[in-house]
Amino acid sequence: MSSPNAATAPQRPNAALAFMPEGYSTRHGKLMGRQSATEGFLRAMIHHGGVDRHIAYALAPQAMEAFEPMVRALGGRAPVSVIAPGNIAALGRIGTLLLPQPNLGEHVALRALARAERAFSITGITHTLSSRAVMAGIAGLVSQPVQDWDAVVCTSQSARAMFTTLLAAEEERLARRLGASRFTRPRLPVIPLGIDTASFVFPPAMRAQWRAAIGAAPEDFVLLHHGRVSWHAKAHHWPMLAALGRVSARMPPGRRLHLLVAGWSSNEGQEAALRAQAAALCPNVALHRAGGLQPERRPGVWAAADAFSLLSDNIQETFGLAVIEAMAAGLPVLVSDWDGFRDTVRHGQDGFRIPSLMAAPGTAPDLAMAHGTGALDYDHFLAATTQLVAIDIAATTAALETLVFDAPARRAMAAAAQSRARGEFDWARIIPRWQDLWAELRSVREHAADPPSGPSPLPALMDHTQLFAAWPSAILQPMTMLARDPAAPAMGLAATLAVPAAIHPTPDAPMAERLARLLASVPEQDSITAQALHDAMPEAERPLAGRGMLWLLKTGFLRVVPG
Repeated sequence: MSSPNAATAPQRPNAALAFMPEGYSTRHGKLMGRQSATEGFLRAMIHHGGVDRHIAYALAPQAMEAFEPMVRALGGRAPVSVIAPGNIAALGRIGTLLLPQPNLGEHVALRALARAERAFSITGITHTLSSRAVMAGIAGLVSQPVQDWDAVVCTSQSARAMFTTLLAAEEERLARRLGASRFTRPRLPVIPLGIDTASFVFPPAMRAQWRAAIGAAPEDFVLLHHGRVSWHAKAHHWPMLAALGRVSARMPPGRRLHLLVAGWSSNEGQEAALRAQAAALCPNVALHRAGGLQPERRPGVWAAADAFSLLSDNIQETFGLAVIEAMAAGLPVLVSDWDGFRDTVRHGQDGFRIPSLMAAPGTAPDLAMAHGTGALDYDHFLAATTQLVAIDIAATTAALETLVFDAPARRAMAAAAQSRARGEFDWARIIPRWQDLWAELRSVREHAADPPSGPSPLPALMDHTQLFAAWPSAILQPMTMLARDPAAPAMGLAATLAVPAAIHPTPDAPMAERLARLLASVPEQDSITAQALHDAMPEAERPLAGRGMLWLLKTGFLRVVPG
């Protein structure tokens, strides 16, 4: 039986991409995960979409001339069409508008203004969800003319949980204030980000070349951390460095641990903090830096490594593209049990997910207030929120020991991780899922009835410990059992507080004294509940006791006693 030719083959669903050049390029300004994802999506549509035309909806007049050169640079050969910003009704000929972000509000409103609600669907995608603008935009969807044939693709189950928490809070607010009883939400399917897995296969010579360049002998172990070097906006390095220090003490003579950190940093302070923490926590581990605004163009860092680590504790993280890149490169991964990582990494199969602990929901209204009023800018808000999350250092150490000392297990995890990346996260498998969604939305739109005409704090200002309660693997509860960690930093509490970025903000004398009192209240040879430790503090210090516990957990002075 002959294959159908181009004239008779069914046309695969297509979408117009809401387009600004900087949104689809890793060559504009600071390299962020969302630019890598959107550039990858455009490249994937070109190579795996099977569409007869590449279409953009320009978000500004100056963007109209930039789309075709970008398509051609990424290997596109099909014709290109660009729809002008004021001609949103023309999207009816395409059927779908794809926004590279989750805030559909402005465009569903413009669609209604154009009286084109039945003409096309609008889809978005989650990236960072923690900024005021993004949260306000999501909450605003409740009062915007969103239809059942619109969707926001969530890249992880945790992102979907945060999204629905915010929508539900705004619906409750409007119900109480206005008596509203009927709300239309966009659909919230979960589709992960994708990568070109073939780009992460490297020749053996590259591995030998890069290991030689950093002075790593064949029997040495190289751990790769890939991504922005930012303790406040990506991942605090302390748990990784502390675990490396503990494992380095067990290394046999002649075998050395190396940490290869690849990625750009926004300022010298970030670099200084990394180096100071490494010197304090793992002085016998060789630290190497491979920086640059485009670290993805340095394939040697993947080839040189034996394993990958990203212990994110940051609410700005949503998916973690670098994790599936590492898996595609055949590296077992050591990640926190945090947001999208639990969707991508199978614990004990592809690597390890390390337990994370966050403050209980509703315990940080002061940070929500400071964020909402602008008293804290976004960077300092993120820095403050990361202090409310602790990654289990003992579990990190145990997992790292397995990767370092159990070569058969490491190789099995590496093979499993690479197979999973190729089978689940290659763009060739992800793009058809998007096209299936677009086809489904078209069917819903075509069969739907005519669209209807048109309490708590503002959800966009909700305490992030409520919004992001789905991120961690556990919550600090009153009955959480705590004990001193016998492997606590030997430098002691006062010296630890003096290490750059060990705590935010830089502690003054009263803060240092509060932490010392908190630690002193933990029995030397016994455990204590978080509630009992809270109650042991002077009344004026109790509101911040939970944060002190998390910081002591974060830095390894305390540990959680399994229940």
